[in-house]
Amino acid sequence: AVVSTQSTGKDRFGVERKSGEQWLITLKESEAFIPDVYENIHALIQISTLTNRQYCVILDPMGEDGKNRLGQRKLVKGEKSFFLQPGERLENGIQDVHILQEDEALAIKAVLAFKDSNGIDRKPGNMWMVRGPAEFIPSVEMEIIDRRKALPLDENEGIYVRDIKSGKVRAVVGQTYILNQDEELWNKELPEQIEKLLSAEVDPLAD
Repeated sequence: AVVSTQSTGKDRFGVERKSGEQWLITLKESEAFIPDVYENIHALIQISTLTNRQYCVILDPMGEDGKNRLGQRKLVKGEKSFFLQPGERLENGIQDVHILQEDEALAIKAVLAFKDSNGIDRKPGNMWMVRGPAEFIPSVEMEIIDRRKALPLDENEGIYVRDIKSGKVRAVVGQTYILNQDEELWNKELPEQIEKLLSAEVDPLAD
């Protein structure tokens, strides 16, 4: 339960409290709780439980000094059970670990400066790919932009790929290809005559 007090002083557990302060009472502190005359119960909090295949991000996490770190984010990985402290909330709820197959990848973008697990310095705005097979949990310094799947192309099949940074367009033919973080599919406009032939299903080599 989330409890607050209207007076300044020590609570029944010997902790110094200020007027208006909120704190959490769990089974760890007491099996039963009856609020004092100056105390109020604001809400009953359900326990959050993560399996070993789940994670979550807490917004405005509470620090060791009992104050919320406004604007900060805290990553919590399963297997774990916990109560949200006053002022905390979950970003996007409880999420499953991202499981990537061999033909899948994630486009990642850094939102804070940090050094990743490979020792690479990442700056805000930097983008890169995490390729499968892999299990992936994004840290609080990054965000997932897109999930991408490989495109299997026959020897007579192809796609146009545009580099977002340079604007250059190139053809990819006859291979299995997955777009990287700086690429997008490009719909190339055909000449009007070719468009008419295709729409009419006419063989251009026929007499």
